[in-house]
Amino acid sequence: MNNRAIISASELRRMAEDSMEKRSASSWPPPSEDSLRLIHELQIHQIELELQNQALVEAHSEISRNLEQFKDLYELAPVAYLTLDQNGRITKTNALGRKLLGNPFCQPSALRFSTFVTEDCLYLFREFLDRVFARIALESCSLTLLPHIGSEPVHVILEGIAEENVQECRLVVSDITLLKNTERKLAALEKLTSKLGN
Repeated sequence: MNNRAIISASELRRMAEDSMEKRSASSWPPPSEDSLRLIHELQIHQIELELQNQALVEAHSEISRNLEQFKDLYELAPVAYLTLDQNGRITKTNALGRKLLGNPFCQPSALRFSTFVTEDCLYLFREFLDRVFARIALESCSLTLLPHIGSEPVHVILEGIAEENVQECRLVVSDITLLKNTERKLAALEKLTSKLGN
């Protein structure tokens, strides 16, 4: 292949400018009224495109900022968020959701949520998941999660709704362990009080 056949864009531009300079101005006919009008329209159109491009760049920048804010809002929310597929596999979770499941730093993706549920509550979870995917309406249930090493079982309320395409559902998981422990202590206190009253 002839090396002269490969010409860079900058060389091509320089050659065209040299050729243009060699031609005399008189060899070009004076521009017509239509040509001037066309040039003017093209210049206006170029400015319009530049303004549209600038608007698109600004819109993209705004969308990026909003996306970052949304990610922060989701990730750092004071409530646990989880997304499950129809088989109960975890596809997404935020920081509090990961902490509730035992590891705030590691995504439990592809694990079934049921692996975190106590055996006596598994049927409640399965019924809940069936209801969520059977209709697009908010469903809830109360169950107990397995304890982490050195801790007690975690009592939670699940609130979930399926997406319109019914491929995944979104869950809000609220830790009600403190409430359950308080209820248990109150019940023990009432029992003790009634024994003392007799």
